[in-house]
Amino acid sequence: MATTASAQQPQDPFATVYKETCSACHGENMEGATQGPALVGGALRHGYSIEQITKSIATGFPDASMLAFSRTLDAVKLQRLAIYIGEKRSNLAYTDFKVAPVRRSNSSPCGLR
Repeated sequence: MATTASAQQPQDPFATVYKETCSACHGENMEGATQGPALVGGALRHGYSIEQITKSIATGFPDASMLAFSRTLDAVKLQRLAIYIGEKRSNLAYTDFKVAPVRRSNSSPCGLR
């Protein structure tokens, strides 16, 4: 019985937003390109935290020809991009994070109905 690649390794849901929005300028593997600097393997001029990276993506840098993506991406996608960049900078992958499933119950945590 053969297994497919998608069954072996789940696709990072944050990767799609990066590929559609950032890879043309920053490279498919964040290695940098003609229009944008590398996002891995070196310093980030405007901060390393998810919050700082999100702000950089949202506001852009007009002097460096980087668009403000808050005009085209919602807050969730902006944060997904920042998380994805943070993962790659730390040599982590989406599958490195284990998240327990959410258990749903019929009653609220306070016992209210």
